[in-house]
Amino acid sequence: MFRSSNIVQRGFRVIFMWNNFYGFHRLFHVIFWFQRLSLRQYCQTTFDQDIIDLFRGCQTVFDLTYGDGHHTNLLLRDDRRRVLALDRDPAVTDRFAKIHEDRFCGFRGKFSDIPTIAAENKEKLNDWFSECDGILVDFGVSNSQLKSSKGFCVGENSPLDLRMDDDGIPAHKILLYSEMDTLIKIMKAGGVKNAKGLVTDIIERRYLRNHIQTSEDLYELSRHCFSGSDAFSGLNCETSLRINISRVFLALRMFVNNELNEMKFLIQLAETVLNQGSRLVVVLHSRKEEDYFRRFLFCSTSASSANRKWNLVAHFREPSDDDDYISLLSATRL
Repeated sequence: MFRSSNIVQRGFRVIFMWNNFYGFHRLFHVIFWFQRLSLRQYCQTTFDQDIIDLFRGCQTVFDLTYGDGHHTNLLLRDDRRRVLALDRDPAVTDRFAKIHEDRFCGFRGKFSDIPTIAAENKEKLNDWFSECDGILVDFGVSNSQLKSSKGFCVGENSPLDLRMDDDGIPAHKILLYSEMDTLIKIMKAGGVKNAKGLVTDIIERRYLRNHIQTSEDLYELSRHCFSGSDAFSGLNCETSLRINISRVFLALRMFVNNELNEMKFLIQLAETVLNQGSRLVVVLHSRKEEDYFRRFLFCSTSASSANRKWNLVAHFREPSDDDDYISLLSATRL
């Protein structure tokens, strides 16, 4: 009798769990997202203090990825410091207008536009450039760009544009008109696994006149392609799948915005502008971007320590999934 009641109890337990599976599943995701939110809040607090510490004593700092102005406002808390801000987002000029400080000036443009900006504002900016002792760059997409409905947020169904400004060719046209070899190179530059398989599927959709137009189109095609690959089978297949899909969007975004060439230019600019002991501080949001930054930073440096131009220090790194990855590096000019 005891054994029978035990079996009945277990049966009811299984039925209860089955009926409430989706409820538990949703609860798990709520807890998971709260944990991620707490981690991001912790990272932001830690980063804020690190940035304040890294630029302590700096009098003229260039914030070259202004975004929503968070870092600039942090830097302006020091009454003795002035900040030159730059961003390529077309809406940034409205955000610049909210800062009423003589110690602040803002310009819209890319890193490679800085020489032109300096030449056009020579009288105003001459002493800013000669006295610059710190540069801050947050690579990747700003919060305002994530809200711009340009396909930056993988979870949204928005037009697949991925441009940080209004210049250049949107991502959906890159996928529509580029040759197969070009698309494979683009994907491999972002670290995408099974890049050839994905590009083959993209080309096939062209012939069917079922072109990729939105972020959801690209997400669904990527997921379908990678799900059938042996590289994404096993215990952590869902995590591996999500990481690889995020790399597809990263690869396209970097190509559309010419980000790698802009990164190279930034490092060359920093070598020219910063004097010995000054700092270039960067925030990176993917392992691939950090790999490129490290490579570009030291590519012109001889193996001999006597010819080194930078001393690089990692202050913070959260080595979780690629879509949560974040690291803070400072390079001091030698």
